[in-house]
Amino acid sequence: MARIWPFKFASGKGRSTPDYRIAGGLIDRARPLHFRFNGLAFEGFGGDTLASALLAQGVDVPDSVLVTRDGQEHATAITAAQELYEGIAAKSQYPWLHRLLRLARISTTDKEPPFSSDGLVETEHVYDYVDYLVVGSGPAGLKAVLEQAETGADVLLIERDFEFGGSLLNTEEWIDGQAPDEWRDNMLAKLAEMPNVRMLNRTTAVAREGETLLHVEEQPQNHLAAADPHLPFLRLRHVQAREIVFSMGKEDQIFPFENNGLSGVFNLEYALTLINRQAVLPGHKMILYVGHTGGYRLAASCLARGIQLAAIIDARDEVPTHCHQFARHAGIPLYPGHRIVRAQGFRRLRRIAVQKSGNAPLQRNIFLECDSLIQSAGVFPRSLPEIGEESTAVGPAGKMRAEALPKTRRGPLCEAQSRAGAVPQNLCKWRLAAAYPATGEDALAAGSREALAVHNTVGMADLSHLGKIDIQGPDAAGFLEQVFGGDVAALNEGLMRQVLLCKESGGVIAPVICWRIARHHFLLTMAATSFNAVQDRLLRLSEAEDTTRRLRMTDVTDEWGGLAVMGPGSEALLADTLPMSVMAEILPPMGFRDFSQDEFPVRLARISLATGPGYEIFTRAGFVDNLWTLLTEKGKAHGLTLVGTRAREILRIETGRPGPQELNGETTADDLGFPVSRETNPDHKIRAQLVGLKAVSSGPEGQKTPPLSVGMTLFEGDGTAPTGPGIGHITSACHSPFLGREIALALLNEGREREGTLIRAVSKDRETIVDVKVGRPGFMAHKEARHA
Repeated sequence: MARIWPFKFASGKGRSTPDYRIAGGLIDRARPLHFRFNGLAFEGFGGDTLASALLAQGVDVPDSVLVTRDGQEHATAITAAQELYEGIAAKSQYPWLHRLLRLARISTTDKEPPFSSDGLVETEHVYDYVDYLVVGSGPAGLKAVLEQAETGADVLLIERDFEFGGSLLNTEEWIDGQAPDEWRDNMLAKLAEMPNVRMLNRTTAVAREGETLLHVEEQPQNHLAAADPHLPFLRLRHVQAREIVFSMGKEDQIFPFENNGLSGVFNLEYALTLINRQAVLPGHKMILYVGHTGGYRLAASCLARGIQLAAIIDARDEVPTHCHQFARHAGIPLYPGHRIVRAQGFRRLRRIAVQKSGNAPLQRNIFLECDSLIQSAGVFPRSLPEIGEESTAVGPAGKMRAEALPKTRRGPLCEAQSRAGAVPQNLCKWRLAAAYPATGEDALAAGSREALAVHNTVGMADLSHLGKIDIQGPDAAGFLEQVFGGDVAALNEGLMRQVLLCKESGGVIAPVICWRIARHHFLLTMAATSFNAVQDRLLRLSEAEDTTRRLRMTDVTDEWGGLAVMGPGSEALLADTLPMSVMAEILPPMGFRDFSQDEFPVRLARISLATGPGYEIFTRAGFVDNLWTLLTEKGKAHGLTLVGTRAREILRIETGRPGPQELNGETTADDLGFPVSRETNPDHKIRAQLVGLKAVSSGPEGQKTPPLSVGMTLFEGDGTAPTGPGIGHITSACHSPFLGREIALALLNEGREREGTLIRAVSKDRETIVDVKVGRPGFMAHKEARHA
C-alpha cells in the first residue's frame, strides 16, 4: 500500500477574507485602476486582467462578461484575457444567474447573449507580407525572431496577450544565467532596435490557409476607456509569409471528475500566472492535483512565498523519490496513487472527494476541504523539466520547434540533388533545392543563371513535392464538375485542364491541374503550398453534398516523383532520351501519355511552366532517381541546367502565374485575370486586380533602379506625397535576367483600367520610391496553350 504522510484531514471555511493579493508579481502597484463589475466599485492595478482584479478581492469570476464602452455593450470571450484599464465597466452576461453559475451553464445553452443590435463592430482588413511570421512570444518565439531578424529577414511577431513574454511572465526559472523578467526585457529591447522586426500584441491567430497564409485578429481598442474614432475596433490582418512558426508553448490537460468546472478549479498554468505574474492567490486553502512532476512548480512557487498548500494529490502510482522529499520538507500532505472523483460545493468549490486509484472493491472516499483546486494531468506538446533539475539555456529555436511541428518531408531526389551541389531550402515542410550554385557563385546569382538557361537552352527541375490527389469512381466526373465547373466532365482522356478551386464567396483557394486518366479516373495536381487547403475542401464537399457518392480520393503525393523539363531544347533532349516522339502533332499542349522506359512506368505531359516548350515527367517514386540519372547523362550533350526553386519563382513571375502570395482568400478568378462565365462584381465595388509592374528608371542615365520588393505599397503617379493606404501592393517581385529589369506582380485597385499608366511603388519606411509601369501580369507572350 502506498504511503500517505502525514495523514490528516484539512479543515476550514474556505474563502473567509476578501484579500487575496500577495507580494511580488509583475503588476504596477503605483498605478491603481478603478473599475465597476455588476454595478459595484473595485480597484486593481496596472498589469491586472479583469479576472485577476476580481479574484484578488474574493469575487467569483464568470467565464465571459459584457464590457460597456461609449454606451454600447461588447462581449469579451474570456474574462481572464480582458486587460484592466481605468474606468472599465463590466457585468455578467446573465446577471441574475451570476450567483448560480452552474445553472447558468445548463439553462442558457441555446440562448444568444443579449448584445445590442447597434453594437456591430467595425472591422478593418489589412494585408501583410513578411518573410517570417512567429506566433507566440515565449522564449522559443523570441529566439526565433532574433535568429531570423539577424539574417535580414522581415519578421512579424504576434502575441494574443497584452504583454510580450509568454511563459516568461509566470515562471521563476532562469534562462542563460538571467532571471526570466531580465532576459525578457533585454530580448525585447534588442528586437525593438531592429527595423525589420514588428511586434503586435493583443493579436490572435484565428485561421490558417495553406502553408503560408495566416489570418490574425488584432484588437487595437480593447484597452482604451474611450473609443478612438481614428482606430477600428477590430483589425483583421491577412498575413502572407514565406514561413510560419507556431511557438505557443504548452497547454495543460485536465482530469475528468464530477463537477470539474466548478468555480474555484484552476488549471496549473493559469494558477502560476495568477501567483507569479499578477500576485493573486487562487485561494487560502489550495490543493494541488497533478499527474506529472512539472506540476510541483506551483508548490515550489508557493513555498518560496511562504504559502502553505493544504495537500498534493499525485495520480501516479509511482511517484519519484524527490517529489516525496519535497513534500516532506515542505510539510505538505502527499497522496500518491490517488484520484479525485468529485468536487463539491454550491456556487463554488468547498471540498473534494478522493479515492485510491484502481478498481478495488469497497473504495472509501477521503474528503478534503479546500477553496481552490489547481490541476494538471499533463502538458502538451511535451513534459516540463523535473523538479530539482537545473535550468538550462534556451536552445536554438529550430530545435525547439522540431518537437511540436511535423518533420521536414524529403522527396525521393534529395540525395541526388545533394550530390549535384544543391543549396537546400525548407518550404512547406519539404526540403527542396533552392539553387545549384557553380564554384564561387551564391544562391541568388545561381537562380538568375538557371532561369536564363531555361529561356536559352534547357532546364530540369524536381516536381516530386507537388500535391497529388487521385480520384476514382463512377461519380468522380460529376463531383469534379460540381467542384470546379468549366465542363470538367467533358474533358477527354489523356488531356489536362487548369481549373480553380474556390470558396462559396468566390475567393480562389488554389489553381489545380485536372488530369483525366480514364473514364472514371482523375488526378489533381497542385502546388505544395495549397495541398492541405485543397484536400480539406474536397473532403468537406464530398461529405456534405452526398454521402452515397461512389468515389474514392487518395493522397498519392509520396507515391509519384516528377521532373519538369523546360526550354527550347527540351524536345530534343526528350527525343534523345525517351522511346517515343514528343513532337507537337503527336502530344498536344495539355496532353499526356503513359508508357514504359527501361521497364519502369512513365507519364509524360506537355505543359509549360515558362514561356516556351515544357514537359512534366512522372514516374513511381522508387524509379524517379533512375529517370534523373538518365536525363542528366543525356542532357550533357544538350546543355542541360539543373533548376531550383529560386529560378522557378523568377519564371513564375515572368509568365504572370498567380502563386500563394496572390491568393489572399478574397481574390476571385476575375481579379486574377481568368475568364468567368458570369458577373462576379454585381455591385461594381472597387476590386484589387492582378497586374504586372515594370520598374522605370527615373534617375540619371546609368543609375541603377532600386529593386522592387514584396509588400511595397502602390500610389498614384501624380507626384503627391505617398500617404494613406495606397491603391494596391506588390505581392511578388524579382529581377528578371532575361528582361534585364526589375519586375513584379501586384494587386492594384481597378488594375486592368490602369494598364499603360505610371504609378509609384513605395517601401514601408517611405525611403525607397520606384516608378513602375502597369501592364498585363505576363511579361512575355506564352508559346504554349494553357488548356486543352
